[in-house]
Amino acid sequence: MSARDSAFILAILILACLALHVNAVPLQVQVYEASGNMTPLPYGYVFVNGALAGKTGANGILVLNHAGTSTLEILVQKAGYEDWSGMVGKSEPGLAVHLNRKALTVNVTVIDADTLSPISNASVVLKGENASVSAQTGPGGTAVLPAIALGGYTVEVHAINYVPREMQVGLETVGRDLQIPLLTDNRFSIVVRDRESGEVVVDAGVTVDDDLKGTTDVRGILTLPIPRDKIYYLKVARLGYAPYLERRLISSSEAVVPVLLERAPEAVRVIVHDEVEHPVGGAEVFVGGTSHGKSDTNGKVSLPDLAPGEYIVDVRHPEYTGAKRSVILDGKGGEVSFNLTPLLSDVIIATEDLDGLLITGAEIAIDGRYLGVSGENGEIRTKLRTNRTYLFTAGKEGYFPGTTQREVPTGDLLVRVVVPLIFDTGPITMTWMLTGGVIGAIVVLIITAVLLHRRRGKGRRPSKERRSQGSTRKGEI
Repeated sequence: MSARDSAFILAILILACLALHVNAVPLQVQVYEASGNMTPLPYGYVFVNGALAGKTGANGILVLNHAGTSTLEILVQKAGYEDWSGMVGKSEPGLAVHLNRKALTVNVTVIDADTLSPISNASVVLKGENASVSAQTGPGGTAVLPAIALGGYTVEVHAINYVPREMQVGLETVGRDLQIPLLTDNRFSIVVRDRESGEVVVDAGVTVDDDLKGTTDVRGILTLPIPRDKIYYLKVARLGYAPYLERRLISSSEAVVPVLLERAPEAVRVIVHDEVEHPVGGAEVFVGGTSHGKSDTNGKVSLPDLAPGEYIVDVRHPEYTGAKRSVILDGKGGEVSFNLTPLLSDVIIATEDLDGLLITGAEIAIDGRYLGVSGENGEIRTKLRTNRTYLFTAGKEGYFPGTTQREVPTGDLLVRVVVPLIFDTGPITMTWMLTGGVIGAIVVLIITAVLLHRRRGKGRRPSKERRSQGSTRKGEI
């Protein structure tokens, strides 16, 4: 191909691209909810002739360009709504799409707050804007109600021998199971705290009229079903504390009885902290090989009734390296401090696409805290505490954000976490597909025409004058 032919083809291509750009036809797709207020719907996916063209913005609008040479087949999809499809003329400037909400329900399960057992025959009322529906729970404690509003709901629950409850729920509960616990109307709570520090006391035994009812939970609370307006004999006991004894009237207006325990004399407290002096709960303390309990949320555990002398105190926790040392007790009480170092594992966070190819330059965060950017190998390395679950997120321009939830188990020296990223085609995909197809067709036609022209020129028989000139030139060469 000569330089003149190449320049001719290049000029035609430039003119074709300019003409294609000028003749591109914009189409504005606006998506609404098919209701009285015509609410715009953002993040609706728009497909043109089977290919994703983009998604609507916050105003429910997507503007796309097409060649304007033929009608378009449009498909609009959005979660929670019925699909819409139709044809659009090649020169139509706009399209209004009305999506109908799918027939959804709100499933409400009512349970006893203490026993977690389902409550049957409970009345459930679902209130929305200018509308309400009601139903009763079945044997499994569940009532199914139709979704009647576009926004939030108010749920009211009533059951015999239970305290009524009312709560606000959002649209995200539609199509999902909503569990509502109810408190019995004779519910009575005992809250136990340390008199000196005000800290809650866990595992304190509660006896009512010489009947052991149970122990306090991690909040220092034990809830009991007790009839009101009666006199009861209460006893609260915990190792390391003097027992609490009281005879009292529980009136109908009382729901909580606060109990303050005083520490037994000569008790020794072990205080457990981490490397930055934060209290460590759940650390088990051994004295002479015998367990004396676990530290509370404030990192403290009492060691009562220990005679003066020297002891080997060993503190263990599954998430920390243990600490052991000799401690001399003088019989006057006091505190002994231990510092534990968290167990760490090396963690590699890798960002990959759906084909398993590593992606560099992706920003990585762990539990919402920025970590850094994936390197040339698509990875970034850090150290994390073990026996915990983390949320790894990654993002990069041109990709949808990716998330992975993963536990870093104890005992694994190296953990590799993969966060997948999906390429975001964006609304420009349809335009470039049409543009590329038309340009490709023009290039093929032009090249075919040039080749035919040159082939015809070679097939003609040259005249005598041309043959003579050709011979002369050949001799000159």
